[in-house]
Order: sequence, then C-alpha cells, then structure tokens
Amino acid sequence: MTNFLIQLPGYLAFVFLAISLLVNNDIKFRWINSLGGLCFVFYGILINAFPIILTNAVLFSINIFSWLKYTAGGRNLTWYNSPVMRCLSRNSLHFIKRISRLISRVLLCRKNPVI
Repeated sequence: MTNFLIQLPGYLAFVFLAISLLVNNDIKFRWINSLGGLCFVFYGILINAFPIILTNAVLFSINIFSWLKYTAGGRNLTWYNSPVMRCLSRNSLHFIKRISRLISRVLLCRKNPVI
C-alpha cells in the first residue's frame, strides 16, 4: 500500500497530461498540463529524482508564462512590465530555495545515496 501511495502522484500526473492533450482550448490545456507537471514535481521529490523535478518545473513555468501571455490579450507581456510576472519572479526565487533545501534534506537523509 505504501508503494502505491508513493506512485499515486505519478499516475495522477499521467492522467492530467493525457487529458490535457485531448483538450482543444489553449487555456484549459495549460491549466491541466500544469497540474500534471506539479504532480510530476511532487512525484520526483518523493522518489528523489532530480531530472523529473527539474524537467517538470521548467515545463510548469513555461505553461504558466504561456497562459499569462495568452490571457494578456494583444498587450505586450514581458517579465519586466507585468506586475504578475514581477510577483512570480520574486516568489519563484523563494520557491526554488525551499525546494532545493527540501531536496538536499531528502538526499542527505537517505541510507543508500544515489550515485
């Protein structure tokens, strides 16, 4: 049962990503795909797989940026002139620091370190 609970976020991510590919609306695609990416980040943390965490964190960021660009209408959306992007850039640095601390704690507490 414990093994299934560890794998559950991976299965949820698979379902979200599969559903997102069936959607015809760009905004729905970005949101559902972002949920899948977040599930994969959580799954990567649980199994100590940094490549999964990094890949899906980057894809999540691209999805959010594309969603913001799409919802901006015809306006020019750049990171330096959007209040939302300024907030995201401040908070993303904090998020990256917390995730890196969490990853280092998980990796240092393992009995059999991954080589």
